[in-house]
Amino acid sequence: MTNTAKTISRVLSFSALCISIGACSAPPDAPNDYQGLLSYAFTYMDDETGQLDTGLVKLHDYIEQDANRTPAIDGFSISLLTEEAVDSLDGTDHSAEDLLGVTVVTPSPHSTEVLAKTLVWNGFEEIIEDNVDFFNRTFVQPDTSCFGDKSCDWIEAEGHTKSQWGGFIAMETRYTIQYRWIETERGWMLLHRQWLKERADGECCDVTMYEAYYIGVNLMIDEQTYRIHARWFDIDTGPGGFLAGDPNRNAISAIRDDSELIDEWITDNPNRVP
Repeated sequence: MTNTAKTISRVLSFSALCISIGACSAPPDAPNDYQGLLSYAFTYMDDETGQLDTGLVKLHDYIEQDANRTPAIDGFSISLLTEEAVDSLDGTDHSAEDLLGVTVVTPSPHSTEVLAKTLVWNGFEEIIEDNVDFFNRTFVQPDTSCFGDKSCDWIEAEGHTKSQWGGFIAMETRYTIQYRWIETERGWMLLHRQWLKERADGECCDVTMYEAYYIGVNLMIDEQTYRIHARWFDIDTGPGGFLAGDPNRNAISAIRDDSELIDEWITDNPNRVP
């Protein structure tokens, strides 16, 4: 399928979803605040009206300022998603209640194009194999090689993973995963959105993940790549709060560790991903 055909297919699918939920109008104007822009990017990642572009430019200009970027690199808690954001995802009954939210920005030495090729690589399990019990990802488009050079601009997959949540509680999770290229006034940006499809129960200690949502915006500023991450989640840590530590700081550390793992692997394996 050509890039144009894929884009048309996505637009038609989005239109059908709009009709089904009775919400076919264009997105509202993008907000001006950082936390609002993160929620906006998650909610409208598949927007084709141009409104998303405006929001991403605002996000770029915010992170471009040293005074804003420095605390974002440290990471902090953020406001919650709206019910509208999660209800329109896939026709499944999701909830935005009881969510915790965090954001962190991770600088990367690699271009957004290299990151794109790596993130959709069919051998991605090789990068994270020490951190998971198993990692299965099935792409809607079997050939993802078009994504790195932008000859296609949308890649979608279903993921099924088992890992040690918190480092020692085994948990199986199933996600819908989406990647998108979008060209803005500030250049090309790589978007990554995913959400938990169903509740995930830990294998011990009554730990349960009820909801999990993620948006990543990868962009360039003065030839430096910045990866903007936001994650919202609802987890029950058991009757005694079995998992130690602040869940928000733990989530920020996990995002940072995952980003560093990918960057180090690319550096050590510069010719591994075609």
